[in-house]
Amino acid sequence: MVRRTVPVLLLLALLASACSDDADPATDADPAAAADDTTDADTGVDDGSAAVAGALEVVGRAEYVTGGDVLVHYDGPEDEPTFTVDGVALDSTSRGNGYHVVRGLGLGASTIQAGGSRVDVVNHPITGPVFSGPHQEPFFCALDVYGLTPTGDDDCSAETSVQFGYVGDDGFVETDDVPDGITPIRLETGTINRGIYSIAVADPSFGADPIPAGKHLIYLFGGGCGNGHIQASGLVPGSSVLDADALEAGYILATSSLNVFQAHCNDVLSAETLMMTRERVEELAGPIGLTIGRGGSGGAIQQYSIVQNYPGLLDAVHASVSFPDSATISGGVTDCGLLLEFYGSEAGASFTPEQQLAVNGHGTVQFCEAWSQLFLPSVYADRGCDESVPLAEIYDADTNPDGIRCTLQDSASNLFGVDENGFGRRPLDNVGVQYGLDALEAGVISVDQFLDLNEAIGGYDIDGDIVAERAAADPDVIELTYATGRVLRGDGGVLDVPIIDVDLYSDFGYDIHDRFRLFTIRARMANDDGSPAGNRVIWTRSGSGLLTLVGGGDAPLVDEGQVVPSETDIADLLVEWASTGTRPEGVADDCVIEDVRIVGDDVFDDGEPCAEAYPYHGDPRTAAGQPLANDILKCTTKTPEPDDYEVEFSPEQFARLELVFPDGVCDYTAAGVGQVPLRGTWLEY
Repeated sequence: MVRRTVPVLLLLALLASACSDDADPATDADPAAAADDTTDADTGVDDGSAAVAGALEVVGRAEYVTGGDVLVHYDGPEDEPTFTVDGVALDSTSRGNGYHVVRGLGLGASTIQAGGSRVDVVNHPITGPVFSGPHQEPFFCALDVYGLTPTGDDDCSAETSVQFGYVGDDGFVETDDVPDGITPIRLETGTINRGIYSIAVADPSFGADPIPAGKHLIYLFGGGCGNGHIQASGLVPGSSVLDADALEAGYILATSSLNVFQAHCNDVLSAETLMMTRERVEELAGPIGLTIGRGGSGGAIQQYSIVQNYPGLLDAVHASVSFPDSATISGGVTDCGLLLEFYGSEAGASFTPEQQLAVNGHGTVQFCEAWSQLFLPSVYADRGCDESVPLAEIYDADTNPDGIRCTLQDSASNLFGVDENGFGRRPLDNVGVQYGLDALEAGVISVDQFLDLNEAIGGYDIDGDIVAERAAADPDVIELTYATGRVLRGDGGVLDVPIIDVDLYSDFGYDIHDRFRLFTIRARMANDDGSPAGNRVIWTRSGSGLLTLVGGGDAPLVDEGQVVPSETDIADLLVEWASTGTRPEGVADDCVIEDVRIVGDDVFDDGEPCAEAYPYHGDPRTAAGQPLANDILKCTTKTPEPDDYEVEFSPEQFARLELVFPDGVCDYTAAGVGQVPLRGTWLEY
């Protein structure tokens, strides 16, 4: 079930009475009915602040303690207080300045006491889950890839590894004899929430003292969008904690294999893993400063989803080659598969490359080819699993109907629920979509071609096979998708953190990172008057070789001559911005054209040099009339009228149009079906 958490402090009984763990997300009438006592009265945003009882408080959320230990702050008469639960003393370690790591908590609710003060907590297993819903099963371990020693449990747990050394040219060098002038590094690797986490920090003391408190944390998110059942994916660009520059600058770096979206395209699991891993950092270091996200593509999706749905976990976002979410881009991705199938048919053979491009909406026809090869398999029940999942375990409608279904909706069935067959429900719909509408009205395709296309386009059945009927999503699933935050809407906490979004322009190459997504996000986060939200800036550079780089090649990520601050410089700017609440001087939208950096909040307005140098395009849905926000999963339909079109239909052609669209055509002047606001933050499943 999806539900909103309620206060645990002195009200633990309400936690049980307000929620039921058996409910299906599909049948939950109001998962966000209860208010949370850490919600700011002025902003309405939950800041994740500590639960306080007298002089004893928990660092983090008291209802989400994990692993049996917790960092607390005690402000009382004793320098070394005794912490107890039900009169039994607990082990504790001081982290200085009144902070202590308290260990030995049992699972479930308990009350920690010290010096006459008390605080209520709820402890969860270090293997999870906490709020993401039941563990996905089966689940395949990857400890050997990381050289970790398994503990032998059923959750792919490993013994924690702590190494000391430095970052060399070829990675981490373990040694207690670090060369002069080189920063000594402490590297910890282990398992939390079934993911493999890593934490790195400069540690000249080689562990003689705790990690210094107050350091800022850079948390790394990897890209892709995979279907789970695996502990780690081979696709980990941007996820290494061994960033010597950032470590030397004093940052702690951390990540987990379950914060690589290619391992599991589940933003709730990502948020939970971030929370649990950050708790481990806090227990090692005492209180940390700010937490800055960093990651591109699927790593950007995770950051945007987390700041919207689980505010307080990230204090700032450094995103790149961004997408808003996986739900709203899925329509355009699956459309590519349908369109490529059509172009290969007899009816579609007449479409020239120019006409295909106009229908697809991208900067080049290669975009659809890239989507089809890289991420379209996630629509197929028998093809989208990671290669490490044994073939014998994978679903086959005839020979293994109970096997693992390799679709995105099945991998996230805890978020979307299941149908009467036990298959994941999906928010995929193309009823009423007039493919090629812009191309028709621009005179690029004829009326007959437009009709041929829409008559033949079809859709996907629940197993991902292309069929004649269009895909029609259950309106309840559509509403749930919006209400629970699977769509980035500018709700929750997304407008309350500074965001620097770096765009590497590659609209005319074999890529999937099209620039219009940056402005889709901008449209969704816009102020009431349509102006851009002031907490986000876009930096554009000419990019190349993005997919080559992801695939292991050595093509440059950014073209020569580009003025690009380092990732550590960006972290520094975000720390300043988040700390002061004011954008640092010189931080605004900008782009680089022929080695010249152009900065200003209007540089992407129509007619400005940056807009001219880096035009954005769209996808099959925007080329079918959907607005730039691109956030309608299932359109409201209307009966077509001849006056709706800028081209003339003959009576016979219009009669055919009505037969092609028996349920009407998309009316994008109206809100989409089930397009409701976010019901609340910190939802549980």
